[in-house]
Amino acid sequence: MDAGDWIGLGSAGVAGVAAGIAIWQARIAKASAAAAKTQAKAAERQVLIMEQQLANENADRDHAAGPVFQVTSAVIVDDYRGQPEARITVEQAAGAPLSKATVSTRTSDNVFGLVRGDETRGSVEWTDTAEGSTCELRAALEYNFITPVNVVLDFACVEAHGDRTWQRSITAVPQRPPEEP
Repeated sequence: MDAGDWIGLGSAGVAGVAAGIAIWQARIAKASAAAAKTQAKAAERQVLIMEQQLANENADRDHAAGPVFQVTSAVIVDDYRGQPEARITVEQAAGAPLSKATVSTRTSDNVFGLVRGDETRGSVEWTDTAEGSTCELRAALEYNFITPVNVVLDFACVEAHGDRTWQRSITAVPQRPPEEP
């Protein structure tokens, strides 16, 4: 073997080693690409989780900013026809000012519905409310009602200076006032 053969053989060896290194680097690149793809999917899932957390936080803030209602008075009296009705005073105890709150009641064996100013039954509009505002409600009751009477009031609320809305419910348990001796 002469020097040319040795050089050719050496060149072939170097080329083989270079090819081996290239294959090894290709496998590493392929594994890196697969890992990058997995990381990208994980990052996408993390972004979705963060978006959901942000939406939940916003919903919690909106809910907390909404109105809080409380019953300040609830009595059962007879109306001018001798029919029993619950007279309920509701106060907006906290929360954002409202342009309106539509108040309705759930009917039951004891409760027929809210009585409007014109003596018809249905929902009542309470407008321009804010913390400390009160509303007088009347609920028609069954003549032979059974105690305790639970009057469930549902409020559909619209923010006064914005576009948020809220749904709230409270329960009043009116009683007959004690008879005077």
